Amino acid sequence: MTTQAYTFNLDSFPLLTMKELAPGRSLIGQGTLSLLEFEQFEALMAFLPVTEELNTREVLLVQADSSGTLERVYAPALFATEEGDTILRVGSNIWPVTQAKGTFSVGSLTGFLNVEMKENFKKEQYMVVTVLFSDDSDTASFSIGVRLLPESEVTQVQLQKLVVKGESIAPHLMVAGQGGSGGDVGKMHELPLGEYALVGVEQVEIAGKDGEQPRTSWILELETGKRIWAKGGIIRLLKDVTSSNWMKSCVNRAIGTMEATKTGFKLSLCVPHTLKISKIEEMSRGYSVTCQIVERAALGVAALPSVGVAAIAPAIPQKQLVGNAPSDDFTDMPF
Repeated sequence: MTTQAYTFNLDSFPLLTMKELAPGRSLIGQGTLSLLEFEQFEALMAFLPVTEELNTREVLLVQADSSGTLERVYAPALFATEEGDTILRVGSNIWPVTQAKGTFSVGSLTGFLNVEMKENFKKEQYMVVTVLFSDDSDTASFSIGVRLLPESEVTQVQLQKLVVKGESIAPHLMVAGQGGSGGDVGKMHELPLGEYALVGVEQVEIAGKDGEQPRTSWILELETGKRIWAKGGIIRLLKDVTSSNWMKSCVNRAIGTMEATKTGFKLSLCVPHTLKISKIEEMSRGYSVTCQIVERAALGVAALPSVGVAAIAPAIPQKQLVGNAPSDDFTDMPF
């Protein structure tokens, strides 16, 4: 009997390249995918526990450029929950994954870890981790990505030893985002080079793991409606908001009285602020972005209103990537 293999990579969705999609990231599924493309999700879900909450219209996260052309697909993958359990996530749908010595299981599928070392164009090595699931009669196999934390320092050997011993790999996995779409905060390297009018800054707390202290990061709100993690030099600019010269200068030029809060100063938009992205470089496990905030209107974009205030929102718990951490989603890996 021949085993039908499903890989869920960009080549698995040839007809999707002909669709005009919503710019940015969006969840799609039945009704947008062709019958042939959706068939692979039906094949996978046939082996998974039946759930009343199954949403067949949200099984694949995609990224499109500003013209709506498909750029990347984010396939089904293993993530962790906030409680430290391992799950299989398929779009906005999740199923618990059980780990035993040497194996993973979900529904009627059993999987084995596969770790490959690959090289990028700079000859730098990085890990690509998947679990190959199949049913008992080997009628179908599914290559499912494993979404490791970008900051995880686990090695290929250490990861394989954990699995052999039956120890959970959840502490090394990214926590699945809320709302079924990986959160509404994007990464700076996903934007084209250029300038973007900045209309708000939000400070957030990244919950620590295994007793670690929470970490602070910032979300930049752009005039286009996009929200992205701050990165690089911008992190240094915002790192100590209670003494940041930039934040103080915003306050000094504001109309009326502006007071410091526990989460920093309010950001005055009396002076237009622009996010400038001048260079994006692919690294071994992520991207390096050269960026800065400048005090002027974005070139080619109308200046912001002369009066207006966007407050730095109170710190709230977030299970997201730290803004200045590298990202490994330059491959066709899950979100």
